Amino acid sequence: MAIVRPIALPSSHTRIGRIVGITASGLGVALVGLTAFGLAHALIIVPIWTRLLGGVPFAVGAGLALAWAFDELARHRGSQSIASGVQFGAVMFLTLIPATALEAAMRWFGLRTLDWAEVIPAVALALLSGAAVGWCLTRRRDTSIAFAVAALALMFVSAGPLPVAQSIRGAWLSLAIAPICLVAGAALATLRALLDTRSGAMGSPRSASALRQAQGAPSDPLRSESRGEGQGPPD
Repeated sequence: MAIVRPIALPSSHTRIGRIVGITASGLGVALVGLTAFGLAHALIIVPIWTRLLGGVPFAVGAGLALAWAFDELARHRGSQSIASGVQFGAVMFLTLIPATALEAAMRWFGLRTLDWAEVIPAVALALLSGAAVGWCLTRRRDTSIAFAVAALALMFVSAGPLPVAQSIRGAWLSLAIAPICLVAGAALATLRALLDTRSGAMGSPRSASALRQAQGAPSDPLRSESRGEGQGPPD
């Protein structure tokens, strides 16, 4: 009797699984973040629920970028607990500080130009901040790139540097971005854990045994082979 060996999945399936996980968790955290921002804006300034639809593309882009960065961090540090998700959210909020400080200083000294001379430094600071954080956490270039993209996407979804110097309400809204980032990080970790648990259940030995039985093979091929070797030829 021929031995039926477990099917070995090629590496492309692993990449597909990562892409699916990043996409699913990114879309989920985009919904969480957009809802949390709408609530904060309604409490601090005015309700903008009907205008939030215009921010959906930016929220989705930021969610996917954050999910990618968190995936790279979890791969290289081996932790995707809720605590690590909260820490990730805090770190991502800190990447907004340099561009925010630059914008506040330019506003304070009356140097705001509202053109590319102001946009380019803000974009550069966001990219450098994210890249530096990613490198410090893992010392890996792929993580550094992912964090740079996530920091830039986070600044875009925040409509540029945080408006700490525009008004009192703008300062309060800027502070509200911090807990939103923490919640988003926790949501990312929770979603990734749920997805990994489901993937693990699908790839468990019990599932593999069920697959072999569905293909008409015995659940334990080695045991079946041993029984076949112990039987003599027919009389």
